[in-house]
Parts: sequence; structure tokens; C-alpha cells
Amino acid sequence: MGILDGKVSIVTGAGSGMGRAIAKIYAREGSFVVIADMNLETAKETLQQIEEAGGKGCAVLVDVTKEEEIKKMFDCAVEKYGTLDILVNNAGIMDNFEPAEDMTDELWDKVFAVNTTSVMRTTRRAIPIFKEKGKGVIINITSAGGLYGSRAGAAYTASKHAVTGFTHNVGFQYAL
Repeated sequence: MGILDGKVSIVTGAGSGMGRAIAKIYAREGSFVVIADMNLETAKETLQQIEEAGGKGCAVLVDVTKEEEIKKMFDCAVEKYGTLDILVNNAGIMDNFEPAEDMTDELWDKVFAVNTTSVMRTTRRAIPIFKEKGKGVIINITSAGGLYGSRAGAAYTASKHAVTGFTHNVGFQYAL
């Protein structure tokens, strides 16, 4: 028996790195894990590792910058497992340490779409589920870049600061 027995989790960016590690730990602790990633093959690899260890989940191809794909990710959780208990917003990208004077609008927009807007959209979709249940957990992965400057480029740092502020706001407004 694990501490997450019977819980349903979504982990974005779970095809590799920290997301994969989080998904595997959650599965080992008994959670059914929706493994969401923009690379379906790596998401399936994570699922295979989870299943080989006795866990359960599903792999979903998700571009977190697209609302319809975020919906698909939530549908997988609710249709397959009946609910959602934990949302881990882990998906993120870097900006090649670009300083403000070299930042293009395209790179700025892309970094914010993945690192910040996706967090708002997934949170917005999770809150009604959690309010109906009277409980739920949202974990937003930031970094030292979300607390201090000069840890990465301008867009990454600003996007992670935004996630930190958004997390504080949501935590205050929806604390149970």
C-alpha cells in the first residue's frame, strides 16, 4: 500500500526528466498516472516502466499550449479513472539564456505559452473537479528562476516568476 493508493494524477512533461521521475514515484505509491508529453514515444516509455513495476496509467500526446489537447489529457483521467486528485504542472522549456535585448517576440511567446499559460489552463480545468470533491492538489514546478533573476534568460525567468505568483494567488483563493 502506498500513500497515493487509488489517487489519480496528471503529470505534464512526464516523458523524460523530472516529469518521468515524478510519474514513476506516484505510480509506485499507488496512483493511476496520466503521463502527458509532447513526445508520445517517450510518454509510452514512461508508461512501460511504470507497468513493468506493477503500476497503472495511460500515455497521452499533449501539447500543453493547446486548449483542446489539455482537455484530452483531463478526459483521459476522468473517463478512464473517474476523477482527478493531483495535477503536476511540470512541462517547461528553456530560452537558451537569451538576454532581453536579444529576445524575439516568438521566443518570448513560446516560453510563456509552455511555462505559464499552460499552468493557468490546466489549473482552470482542475479547479471545478477539486471544488466538487472538496479537495485536490496542484503542484506547479518552477525553479530558482522563479525566485531570483539571472538563473536563465529573460523569458524563462519572467515565465517562472509568473508561475510562482500565480501559484500563490490560486493557493490563497482556493485554500480548503
